[in-house]
Amino acid sequence: MLAVDVMVPCFTAAPTCRLDWAGVAAVVSSLAVVVAGVSAYAVFRLGRQANRLAKIALDSATDERNERLRLDALRAAREQRTILAHVFAELDAMVGTFGALANTTGPGQSGDLPVVARSTEVRARLLEKSKELITTRIDSMVPMLARISPEIGLRLARLAGDCALIKQKLEQLARYPVVDVSAPSADQAHVRMVTASFRAYRVLVVRAAEDQKILFGMAIDATRVLEETD
Repeated sequence: MLAVDVMVPCFTAAPTCRLDWAGVAAVVSSLAVVVAGVSAYAVFRLGRQANRLAKIALDSATDERNERLRLDALRAAREQRTILAHVFAELDAMVGTFGALANTTGPGQSGDLPVVARSTEVRARLLEKSKELITTRIDSMVPMLARISPEIGLRLARLAGDCALIKQKLEQLARYPVVDVSAPSADQAHVRMVTASFRAYRVLVVRAAEDQKILFGMAIDATRVLEETD
């Protein structure tokens, strides 16, 4: 039944006007369906628009994040090259020093444990040589090392620490009494002190020399890059 068929008879004040309530209900139901359909379509359109805007915002945020990461990586690489160039001279100077210290830690060498234990002259010579391990520039860079690659930052920090410990161990050895570690009658307390300090010193020298070698190679590359960009 059409709405006009239901409503027209009541457009006048005729006493015979009787609403067809079943028809009215049908009309209202039809209108409700139409309104619901329109509302659903509007929600669908709004949802699509919201999704589109959200995707645009997400893509923009992703692009900004990627660009920020790219710039951060470039900045970190530049800082890393600058730090390596800054400490280049100290790393270069260590080459000969570690060579001399490392060559005195092998069996049969002048710095072998039995020789060091019973020779104050050898201890004094090693201690004097260790004073050439200068890490002033490396130490000044420690607050910045967390901003560069762990491989370089940690190696630089460890190298600086090992150089300080090498000097400390050699100072300890210089204070210990002379002892013949191979003699059964030797004071075993002195033997243990000398042996422990010497072994710790030897481990430190080998590790520090390896770090210096790796870092020096990186510093050469970094200096070359900086020279090419000038």
